[in-house]
Amino acid sequence: MPRATTSRRIGWIAWITAGAVGLLLATAGIATADTELGHRGRVGRHHLRDTADHPGALCWTPAETDPVGRVVVRPPVVFARDRTAGVDRQLVGWQARLQRETADGWKTVDRSALLFARATDEEAAHFERTQFRLRHPGTYRVRVLMVWRRDAEPHIVGAALHEVDFYRNTTNGPTGAVTEGSCTLT
Repeated sequence: MPRATTSRRIGWIAWITAGAVGLLLATAGIATADTELGHRGRVGRHHLRDTADHPGALCWTPAETDPVGRVVVRPPVVFARDRTAGVDRQLVGWQARLQRETADGWKTVDRSALLFARATDEEAAHFERTQFRLRHPGTYRVRVLMVWRRDAEPHIVGAALHEVDFYRNTTNGPTGAVTEGSCTLT
């Protein structure tokens, strides 16, 4: 009897190991991004919606019918800080910062409004995407600031800065080549 039990255990261990290896191989080609540049104060869980399959920003190259280029930024995922054993609620916010590459390095050329919404430590805030209109060709990247406020006052108790790593370059919709690090509008 002990041999049958040992054989079953070995069989289950082999199946579990094979499944884990298969899962690792299946996800090895999936590139995710979310470059955190730093944070200060007290922050909750957070990340950017930014992968190779679903880039964090969409760069629209100007067309003859629309001479203005655009960079559309997906909103981040931001939760309230987990401070107690119960469900915690907090006002959180985000701001997109558009940077353009210059001879002297990257320079912030535009910022979105600082948008706030309520979140809990179990459910992220619901934010809309934001966009920048561009009239000048160049190479652009986006940084995203996320903040946590003290509810009773406008005091910010924590902040995190992240950089979008994946950009979809397009002239006609949500299809187009994906680039890493920045996008170039001609």
